Amino acid sequence: MAVWEKEPGRIFDTGSEPEAAAGEKDDFGKSLARMMKDPAMKEVIRDQQKIQLDVMFGSFFALLNLDQERLGAFKNLLLEKQMASVEMGMEMMGEGVDEIRRKELNEKIKKEQEKIDARIKELLGEGPFAEYQDYVNSLAERMEVNQTSMVRESSKSTFVLPANLAVVIALLN
Repeated sequence: MAVWEKEPGRIFDTGSEPEAAAGEKDDFGKSLARMMKDPAMKEVIRDQQKIQLDVMFGSFFALLNLDQERLGAFKNLLLEKQMASVEMGMEMMGEGVDEIRRKELNEKIKKEQEKIDARIKELLGEGPFAEYQDYVNSLAERMEVNQTSMVRESSKSTFVLPANLAVVIALLN
């Protein structure tokens, strides 16, 4: 049985007093950490992260023009990288995790991401890997522009044409 089924209402109940809210915030993190131990919950988060890859990297995938096999391998590596961060981040919120353990986990995340980046570099090659790094370094700006564009699109107004996206990103940096 999943944590949220064992403790109904507990996860989202922030309490009515400010002091209770602070304690509940800590309990929320601990509840999330416990939920990540449930294989079914890990799978749900993995599926969600997989969908996010296309949102975050869709234009980059098109730019790379990889065959289906290499694109699938690239997506799997990106998903592996993201899930390592999610899992260790959740572990940081667990019970009994002190500052020393948090630092260890941060270092572990960094090393794991470096390993996966090496595999991505091997898959893509030197030039495309450099493009990937540039793309990742501008993801926040890209997401902001994309969200703004979606809002404008929903109001039937054109804000940023895809051809101008690189220029807008460069200006935001």
